[in-house]
Amino acid sequence: MLKLLLILLFVSIKGFGQSNDSKAKFKGGDIELDAFLSKKFDQIRKGKKMDLCLVSVTFAKFTIDEYGHVKSIKFYQAAKTPPIFEEILKEVVNATDGQWLPETFNGKAVESRPFILPFIYQMEAGCSVNGKSVNYGTDNSLLELLKFDQDSTMRQLDCVLLKPLVAFSQN
Repeated sequence: MLKLLLILLFVSIKGFGQSNDSKAKFKGGDIELDAFLSKKFDQIRKGKKMDLCLVSVTFAKFTIDEYGHVKSIKFYQAAKTPPIFEEILKEVVNATDGQWLPETFNGKAVESRPFILPFIYQMEAGCSVNGKSVNYGTDNSLLELLKFDQDSTMRQLDCVLLKPLVAFSQN
């Protein structure tokens, strides 16, 4: 009888120790996400004219809803950055829609914490402005990331930073 009680106690403690919580993730995992984003970026970029002299970064911040769909996309980029970069990043992020496993809490699907995808571009090969390419803020990009949502408090630090997409000059 004592053995049975100990076994039941062990099983119930073990059951309480296990969690039904999980973070949102791309269905194929991080390596598949990196490959998908890079491939999609290359496809979209080929259809866009991007012969600019620019070094900068654009951030996309988005969540995954309880059904695995991309939700609430917001962008940060330096004020003078051409809108083509936000357009490309929006297409890339939206291409992942429906390919995510939602975050779960207490066994139920919920909206995820934010994901942040940096898009770094170094479009400077073969072009110059007064002998230099135009730099719109790569030095301050991480500081700006901390101010991503002016209205939130510490929640902006609770996010998943994805591997950056990087674009180089095509010259």
